[in-house]
Parts: sequence; C-alpha cells; structure tokens
Amino acid sequence: PRYAPARITSMKLSRASARNLLRHFLAGHGVIMPNAERLEEALRQSLTAKDDAGVCIDLGDFELRRFAGALHVVAKIPGPDAKFFRPWRGERELSLPELSGVLSMTKGRGAGISLARLQAKPVSVRVRSGGERLQPDCRRPRRSLKNLLQEAGVPPWRRNGLPLLFCGNKLVWVPGIGIDCEFQAQAGDTSVVPEWNAQ
Repeated sequence: PRYAPARITSMKLSRASARNLLRHFLAGHGVIMPNAERLEEALRQSLTAKDDAGVCIDLGDFELRRFAGALHVVAKIPGPDAKFFRPWRGERELSLPELSGVLSMTKGRGAGISLARLQAKPVSVRVRSGGERLQPDCRRPRRSLKNLLQEAGVPPWRRNGLPLLFCGNKLVWVPGIGIDCEFQAQAGDTSVVPEWNAQ
C-alpha cells in the first residue's frame, strides 16, 4: 500500500509536537515503536540533516527515509537481482513479483511504442545496471537514466526496482520517464502502451 509521506521537516512545531507527530506517522505504517533514544535520533536526523543527505534510519522491518523534504517509511525487502531478465513475447500482462508489480502492455494505435520497431529484436524487461541512457523528448539529446530519474523525483530506493523495457540492448521505455524517441509510435502506427502497476 502507498502511504502519504510526512512533512515534519517543513513544519514549525515544538520538539514535543514533532516527536508526537513522528510517533503517529510511524504507528500509521505499522512500525513497532522504537525506544525513546532511537526515536529521538530519528527526529534529530529528520530535522537537521542537509537537504541532499541520504537519511536512512533502521526501524527493524522498516526504514525511515527522507527525500524531497518529506519522511517516508519503506519496508525492508530484498532488491531485485542486478541480472534480472524477463522476456516479453507479446503478453497483455507480465507479472513481475521480483519487482513487486505487473506490467500491462495494451495494444493501441498512434500512441505508445511502435510495435514494428519492437519486432526488430527480442524484447525484455530488465533493471538498472548503470550507464543506461534514454531520449524521451525528441527535441532534447539523449540523457543518462540516472539524471532523468532524479529530475522526475523518483525516490532513490525505488529506482533499482523499476522495470526497464529493452529491444535488444536498446532501452525503450522507463515508467514515469517515457518512451525513447526512436521507438515512439507515429500517427497510424500499431502500438503497445506500457503501464507499470506497482503493488
């Protein structure tokens, strides 16, 4: 389930009020309440760390993280294998439990990914391995996926679990970022429209 993040860091609260709000926020996510010392440390880091600091506080089965000025409770689950690879052979839905979601591929026309271009080479779903580049905007140059994800505000802990669609070794589509210019369907083209449904 998706929960709204807390913005304790941007509120003008007394220390006691901030502590109570943090307790309420953690309890709402099913976190076993840490002891007073751990809670105080979590509050201290949340309030005083620099904006670009990667705040990550261990809370047993969860982690408390700060990103874009808000606190997030993130369940500790093993990340996908960096060599994750799943072929796509035209299925309408591809269940990807390793990535905690389902990839839908709906047939369309004139929008989405050109089916003809996809048929040039085998299509697969992979995860980030580093160095990927994409050109979702044909008016701008190809850019690193890392920069595109940062600009889109995708939290760091979600980036390595995103399903990346490849045709051969060319990156075609990234959820929340877009379709590479080379593979974008034109008016009248038979296409597939991908949608990532995280669970």
